[in-house]
Parts: sequence; C-alpha cells; structure tokens
Amino acid sequence: MKKIKIACGTLLLAALLGWNCPVWAAEPAALAAEAQQNVVVQTEQRITMEVLIKQVGSGADKTEEHYILANGQNGEELRLNFMEEGENAALLVDAQTGILTDWLNVQPGSRVMVNYSQQPNGNQLHYLLLNLGEEPPAGLFTVEDMAGLLESRILVDNGRLWVSLPKGVWQYPKEYNVLSLGVGHQVLLWYDEPEASQQPAQVVAVKMLHIYSPQEIEEMRQDKIRADMYYNNRQTRHLLVNGERLPDVVRYVHGEPYLPLRQTAEKLGFDVEWQETERAAYISRNGLRAKVVLYDGVYWLANGREQSYYGLPREYDNEICVPAELFEIFGADIAVDGQTMIVELK
Repeated sequence: MKKIKIACGTLLLAALLGWNCPVWAAEPAALAAEAQQNVVVQTEQRITMEVLIKQVGSGADKTEEHYILANGQNGEELRLNFMEEGENAALLVDAQTGILTDWLNVQPGSRVMVNYSQQPNGNQLHYLLLNLGEEPPAGLFTVEDMAGLLESRILVDNGRLWVSLPKGVWQYPKEYNVLSLGVGHQVLLWYDEPEASQQPAQVVAVKMLHIYSPQEIEEMRQDKIRADMYYNNRQTRHLLVNGERLPDVVRYVHGEPYLPLRQTAEKLGFDVEWQETERAAYISRNGLRAKVVLYDGVYWLANGREQSYYGLPREYDNEICVPAELFEIFGADIAVDGQTMIVELK
C-alpha cells in the first residue's frame, strides 16, 4: 500500500478544542495566481464517479497490476487497472474515517467512488473510496496551498478550487492528538457545487477528513498515552524505581515530569560519576555511556565522540534532575499508578 506523504519537518500536535491551521496574511484571491504557477497541472483527464463493483482481479503479487470490473452510472461496464504497491499505487480509503484500508475489503456488490484516468493501456485507477454512506464526499484532494485570516482556506484540484474550512468541519479521532494540516497532505472534502463563473472556484466545506494510515493512527494513540502519562498527570509525586520507593521526588517543569538523576539511575543499575569542573554527570551501564551536563543537554559517548541527544538537565536541592522520558531512552519502562511513577529496568 502506498504510504501517504506527510509534510516534511517536525510533526505538530493540533489543538483538540479548535481549528489550528497555519495562517497567512494574504487572502486566497491574492494568492491564486501565484499558487497556480506553483501547481503542476495534470495533462490527463481524471474522472470521479460512483460505481458498483462486479469483480476484483489480482495479479500474482502486490507488485503486479490488478483490476476492478464495475458498472458505471449508466450501467456501462468499466475496467479499472491499479497497482497495490509502488509509486503509482492506488489509494483505498474508508470514507467514514479517512483511514487507509485493505484491498480485501473491496467486494463484489459494493458501491464505491473511484477516480481514474484514461491511459493508452487502459483506465488507471488513482483512488477508491469505500463505505460512502448516505452523503458521499466530493472526492479526495491534495492540499496545494493554504491561506486565510478569520478562517482557513486550502487550494486543491490543481489550483482550480479554493475551499474555506470553517471551525468544526475538520473531523478527526478526538481521543487522539492529531497531525496539523499542511501542504501535501491528503483530505476528503464535502461541499456544495462551486459556481462555474469563478476562477479559481470557491466553496465552503461542510466536512473534511484527513487521510491517515493505520500506522499513523497507532502513532497518535501512542502519543495520547504518552501525553496522559507525562503532561496530563500533574498529580504524580512519588517514584518507585525497581521496587524501591522515593517519596516526593517528582517535579514538573512546563508540564513535564523530572526525576532525580543519581537516585533514579543508581537504583536502575547505572554507575554515576560527578565531575564538578564540567558541571556534568557521567552515567554508564552495560556499555552505554552518556554525559549529562547541567542546563546544557545529554550527550551519548561512543567511539570517543560526543553526540547531542536529549534534554535540559536542571538542579533542584543540590541534585541534577532530568526529564522522566530520558530513562525510557535508556531502556527503562515507565508507568503511572495514581500519584506514583513506576520506573523499571531489567
């Protein structure tokens, strides 16, 4: 299955209580000409329509071309060729969730939405939407540009359509932290038909779903677990390290829990050596060596070289404290039980 491309750079967490798209000063009308210059216009004509699946044929493996036989809107038979993997792989998306799904879910008798182009060697399928529901989306689009002041707008359809996104139209798994919307991301959109007189056309979305892979959903689930553990649980005070209790040692800095370095590390089996001239602690265990520099950072020591890796160690009550997450990087398991953080390393 083709991997959805997520915009390069750091993945930001979108606010769960409102719209949080990037904002530009210029309005869409002022950006349209520039955006159209930057968009690679497709020379092929793409067709989007609802069809009824009759048959799904497969090649010898996922790298070979498969095909779908379907009845078009006027009852005509339509053959659509597609690749399951590779650069030209077709996308298969659940229209109710925006999550990529498996081709095994495409069964005869299913009503689906397809997007394809007519090629010399036959019709080439680009995407297929399953589970359309009573109100199918207008289609699947790639975000080509973004703009807006009071509300966000995105440019799609090769520079031909500006879509306004009022607050609340972006629907996503609210139990998880979600990725911000960005150029290059793919979305499902629901909107009324645009006015033909406008170029580029402008519409207001009534619903939008961001396209996610199952792997990205799992990453968001893990992020949610970590957020609950590290940032949403400010009641944690005590520490249990390999079965030994350290009361009232957990501190919070900007919502992140900090643990005493020496006490925690030694109970996990690390050797800890303090160098006053460097204002640094050296810790080691089973070949792992790191230097923790006060108010500077954490450095791996390997092959005689230092590599910056993590953190901003701080001093409390004459002891260096480090983010709890650092011990996970060192291989420890961390859990929270009420007011107690549990750290274990076997």
